[in-house]
Parts: sequence; C-alpha cells; structure tokens
Amino acid sequence: MTSKENCTNQLADARVQQKLAEVLSFYFDDLQDILQLASAQNCGERPENLSNEVYSCFHHIARGMCARTTVGEALLECDKALDSHLKRATLDSYKLAVNSFLQIDKKLREILDYLVLVDDFEKYVPDGLIRINGINDLGAEVRKQLKLAKKSEAQGQFDSAMECFNEALEKAIELEREVKAFTTNGTYLLACAREARERNERKKDRWNVVIAAVLSAVITAAFMLGIPRLLPGVPVTDNAADQVGEGMQESGK
Repeated sequence: MTSKENCTNQLADARVQQKLAEVLSFYFDDLQDILQLASAQNCGERPENLSNEVYSCFHHIARGMCARTTVGEALLECDKALDSHLKRATLDSYKLAVNSFLQIDKKLREILDYLVLVDDFEKYVPDGLIRINGINDLGAEVRKQLKLAKKSEAQGQFDSAMECFNEALEKAIELEREVKAFTTNGTYLLACAREARERNERKKDRWNVVIAAVLSAVITAAFMLGIPRLLPGVPVTDNAADQVGEGMQESGK
C-alpha cells in the first residue's frame, strides 16, 4: 500500500477526521493570530523556534496519515502535533510578544530618569506624574501576569497559562498605547534632548580626563628621568645636576 492509499484509508475514519479538525482549528483559532503578532514584533520575521514547532506539527500529521497502519497510531501522532508542538508554539508566541512590549516600557523608564523637573511637567504635561505612575503600574501588572503564566506552564497547566498570557498581552497592548501617548508630548522630547546632550558631555569629559592623564604622565616621566636630560650639551651622569650648575657658573665668567 502506498503512503497516499494509507492516508486515504486513515482519513476515511470519523475519529481521525474529528482529531484533524481539532488540530487545525486550534492552529487557526488559537495560534495563528499570536504567531503573526510575535513575528511582527520580530521585524516581520517568524522566529526560527516557532517555525520549527509548526513544521514538527505538520510532520506528525503527515506521519500519522501516511506511515501509521492503525487508527490508534494516527490519532497518537495528531495528539503529539497538538500537545507537543502547536501548544508550545502558542505559549512561546505569547512570551515573545509580551516581552517585546516590555522592552518598549524599559526604554521609556530609562528616559523617565531624566524627568526630574516639576516645572517641565507643569508646563507640558500637567498630569505627567499621574500618567507616569499609571504606566509603571501597567508594566508591573504585565510582569506579574507573565510570571504567573510561566509558573502555570512549568506545572503543565496549559489552560491556566493561556489565561494568564492573554491577560498579560491585553495589559501589554494597553501599556504600549499609554507609552506612545506619553512619548508624543514635549516633556518626553525635552528629556530625550537632555539625554543626548548629557551623553555628549560625558564623552567630552572622558577625553579631557585622557588628555590630562597623558600630560601628567609626561611631566612625571620628565622629573623621574631628571630635567638635565632635557638640556642640550649636558652629559647625562649621576651628578648631572651639579654639572648644570658648573656650566652656568662658567658662562657667567
């Protein structure tokens, strides 16, 4: 029997049809959207580990339909496709997507370190401090839900993990909206300008330190070697300084 004939026989069984419908509907309903989001957050490229999971899923299905001779074996391969690969790809997609949103929050919190002037908030964003606190609270909630999701995943509780990942993703999307809204105001732009200016000043300070260190080393070396070595026509001996004095007396005569 050819693999095509074997596949036709397997697909004729209602149990196999039902199992395949379960696998494919899971991909379409649960994995597809979050996989696309994770890929979009990865510069439009599907992460390699997610591509490998989808490939492995397809391989299990093909092996179950074409290479297994009993319905039970075919169903087992479909279960592996769903439980070992599609669900893994779903959880990993959530983690990638949520973590990418958290990176946006991390960059903002680095800039917020420069927002220390109350006058700036009052001038540009009257409710700036309240909004910053709200952003920080959202970020903390995302990280909390992400931690709970990973804990459920480690315990093999897929449904609980999915629930926490969904909650984390919803909060992360809300966090991104708040961050974007905040980064369009004058205070944020002012902070960015200050950061760039301070970075340039730090570079200048480093160069000044290097130059000062070089000059100090040259001067120290001159004194360590003895100043007479720098005078032309004076032999270098242990009593070179005395010779310099004598030379000056002779020139005065």
